[in-house]
Amino acid sequence: MEIGDSFEEQLKFDYNEMEAFLDIVKDYNPFHRLAKEDINDPQKRAEVRIQGMFAVCMFSGFTSRHFPESVNVSREATFVRPLFLDEEYSMSMKVKNISREDGIADIKGYIKNSKGRVCIDLNTTLKNDHLFGEL
Repeated sequence: MEIGDSFEEQLKFDYNEMEAFLDIVKDYNPFHRLAKEDINDPQKRAEVRIQGMFAVCMFSGFTSRHFPESVNVSREATFVRPLFLDEEYSMSMKVKNISREDGIADIKGYIKNSKGRVCIDLNTTLKNDHLFGEL
């Protein structure tokens, strides 16, 4: 792994997955939920905002696919714009700095909407001696 390496995936949020997450964390904010009778209503679905920490958690899966066996040391997210159900997004990460001695990398991440506008700005630090350690 080298400074400048980057990865990108397309992302679309699944309502049922988010609803399970909301139930686990006991988030009952109506911005994030649909009434049972509105599940298939495109207008109602378009109003549902993705819960911010649910979106940030998507980076965990992303890092596990692109930086296998890494341990998250820190993560900081800034919520710039809301995310909405049934819209398509891109999620990207780029290696910004590597401390080979410590096996640690600083990673910059984004979730961007279909217009290329940043919705979530993320900084994360990963530990992985195999990927980021001494060459």
